[in-house]
Amino acid sequence: MIGRVAVLLIVMLTLLVSVPARAQYPAQPPQPAASPGYPTGVSPASYAAGAWVEPSNGGPVIHERMLSQDRGWGYQDTHLDRILNSVVRNSWIRLDYMLFQTRRPGNHILGADDPMVDNERLPFNVSAGGTVIGQATVPSIDNIRLKNINGMRGTVGLMLSGGALEANVWGLKENSSKFLMTGLGAQGFGTTDAGGPPADPVFAATTVNKFGEPLGGEAFLYDHSFGARYVQDVWGTGINYIRNDANVGEGFRMMPILGFRYLEVNEGLFQTGVFNGGFDGVVDFGEDLNSNGVMDAGEDINNDGLLDLGLVSVINSRVNNEIFAPQIGMRFQLQHRWLTVGFEPKVAVGGNRYQMEVETDQLRSFGDPLTKSSSSGWKEAMIMDFRFYLKLFPSEDIEFFLSYDITVAQNVSRAHDNVYYNDNGQSEPPAIGVDPGFERVWWQGLVLGGQIWLR
Repeated sequence: MIGRVAVLLIVMLTLLVSVPARAQYPAQPPQPAASPGYPTGVSPASYAAGAWVEPSNGGPVIHERMLSQDRGWGYQDTHLDRILNSVVRNSWIRLDYMLFQTRRPGNHILGADDPMVDNERLPFNVSAGGTVIGQATVPSIDNIRLKNINGMRGTVGLMLSGGALEANVWGLKENSSKFLMTGLGAQGFGTTDAGGPPADPVFAATTVNKFGEPLGGEAFLYDHSFGARYVQDVWGTGINYIRNDANVGEGFRMMPILGFRYLEVNEGLFQTGVFNGGFDGVVDFGEDLNSNGVMDAGEDINNDGLLDLGLVSVINSRVNNEIFAPQIGMRFQLQHRWLTVGFEPKVAVGGNRYQMEVETDQLRSFGDPLTKSSSSGWKEAMIMDFRFYLKLFPSEDIEFFLSYDITVAQNVSRAHDNVYYNDNGQSEPPAIGVDPGFERVWWQGLVLGGQIWLR
């Protein structure tokens, strides 16, 4: 508005300077007296006919025109100005820091259940060609932990006549957890100090079904090392209308909530097993002759500066969940002039659009190609939110916010739950693929933030 006033003032000054004033001209000689009722130099006949001309020796004539009535432009706020000013005066912004943890993947083995083994997590005998060659265990993700996750949330709010409108977007930093099994392969050679045979070789194993059936006795072995990494990335957004929301007054308030939310959950499980045949004392594949994972003198057979570990088998699983859901809830608030405590439960029911993929590479031999199997679709989903919070009001325009948030999502597909461990025989392509699985996932943690009113 200030810019428009300045422009208008400049235009007015320009007009005033350019318009000639009567005092700027020399005095004119006296004019002869005109006939009463007639303009000077106009005959009665011409005047009666309505046509006359100015006398040729007359001085300049200044015509004055009244300006039209001002409609408010440049002098007061327009209707749009008043709307924008009202929006700003009734808006606020809050920025939160989040420290969360999520439910760990759980007690799952990285393989198929083997009916011939009592507990795949404990050592069991494995054989080749009918001869026992050692003992194996199936790796599990029991020790995978996804915690101490940092995140941020931004929220904007607008107070309305009957309530408030709030929109937020938040995200957690990509979190990962991993483990590595070493010390596999030969456990010794020759006789022990007591004169007995050496301990049996140790393997990590990926147990699989046979031709789609849980027949047991089938596994892919790794005698050098085995590792797995689990990754999760989460973010979301939403908008809510809160009925009768206000910090004015004291006492207990209940405010209904109606809104819509979006939640995206991405996960990945990346398994890598290495076999070099060194379990019997002779390394058949690769350059790591002593199976210690380090390039020692004389092991760089290819002269490329890289340590060839042997047969590196890969099993990767990735999944993307996108949940779209309308939600309802209630905000219970106990207000005081200096602080507010509250509890806010919400529930959202909608659909999960999922996409998942499982890939393998060099699964059983160097000749096994890269394979990919995928699946996608929709599944019903539900999200529940529970928030316990405290607000402090150090001033009229600033608020501090502290809460403990719990989010529970039902029917979320997870990376470890989508792998179908199967083999159709050496003469057939690798048969590990996708088998969609869904479960309940939760996130919980502390939220600390500050809010400022834009007024």
